[in-house]
Amino acid sequence: MIKILFFNDLTSGLWKAEDVVGNMLEQGEFHSLEELSELMEEHPQARAYLSGEQVLLLDVDLPTKQARQIAKALPFALEEQLATDVDRNHILYLGRDNGRACAAVVEHALMEKVSEAMPLECLVPVPMALPLKKDEWTLYLTEDRAYLRTGPYSGLTCPSPAVSLFVDRQLPEDPSTVNLTVYTEDLDSHQLVIAQLENHGINVSSSEIDQVWTLLEDTTPKHVANLLVDSYKPVTPKKERKASFLAPIAGLAAAAFVLGVSINVWQGKMNSHLASEVKSASIGFYKQLFPNERIRNMKRQFQSKLKGSEGSVDTSGFTASLGLIGDALKSNKDFASIEFANIRFNEKKGGLDIDLTASSIAQLESYKKMLTNKGFAVEITSATNENSKIKGHIKVVQNG
Repeated sequence: MIKILFFNDLTSGLWKAEDVVGNMLEQGEFHSLEELSELMEEHPQARAYLSGEQVLLLDVDLPTKQARQIAKALPFALEEQLATDVDRNHILYLGRDNGRACAAVVEHALMEKVSEAMPLECLVPVPMALPLKKDEWTLYLTEDRAYLRTGPYSGLTCPSPAVSLFVDRQLPEDPSTVNLTVYTEDLDSHQLVIAQLENHGINVSSSEIDQVWTLLEDTTPKHVANLLVDSYKPVTPKKERKASFLAPIAGLAAAAFVLGVSINVWQGKMNSHLASEVKSASIGFYKQLFPNERIRNMKRQFQSKLKGSEGSVDTSGFTASLGLIGDALKSNKDFASIEFANIRFNEKKGGLDIDLTASSIAQLESYKKMLTNKGFAVEITSATNENSKIKGHIKVVQNG
């Protein structure tokens, strides 16, 4: 996983690489999109923060409270607040705050430049990733930029020397009700700005941080301010496959593994509902490949087809290994809670790409170790914490 902070020009910024549990591996700066693309070859999963004044966080009074109607009305309602034609802007509805509809606005040209340059999981404006506490504003100061968050869907970016003026425009009638926390990597160089803020009559506290990454909250594609929606939503391209005898063999191997795992999970966990669903899907897949055949014993028929396939590829050893992976779930109660979301056969590498959910990182590592001990080469390519569970992606290839 790599995290990216784009500076104002979009061609330079900061980056940080993390392992599957969020520990920092390395970090640095980039000075061109080409340099960043090379980094992403080593870390294909990328989440980014968009700095700069190009992203506007606006709000408008709309009578309706229905999200769909608000999203349709926003372009017309925000038109007077935009410096460019409304059709040139990408508008993301964020939510309602204090009775007003809030939105993030960025020009399509900028969105296209970013999305065409590299694949990203999410793209969030920096102000929307700053800490948010009840009845408190957050300000992050750099040498030349200031990032302010004033609410769940509101904030701004401006030059650091001008932040006092921008804060003054945001203040309520009674400034003493505002609590502002200032974060920076160099408090001494920002004492003048902090003094200007205090002159507004607001309550200012300050804190020095080591680096910006300790301040920005972790984002996911489900983040409310993720700009990669609608036409900018990441799409995994489907690779064209050449018509050959390898295609049905690969499909049969994947389907046989799905069936074997589902039956073993069904027997070991007594999860009849899951087994029924996967078994039905496997039956449908078999009928699609062999419409004129009667199904009697699914597992045996799949293996028979694999052994009888013409061609120079020997899949019997691989088929046996699929059974070992499934048997491991049945024989080891430590893996009983593992859930499989998606299993794909990688024809090019001759292995399996598996999406699964584990109860913890330790369980995922134990499952990897068990498969390794049974003669497989296993790589955990990603692991993210969602809803107190670990969603992981692993690659499994039989050694030898």
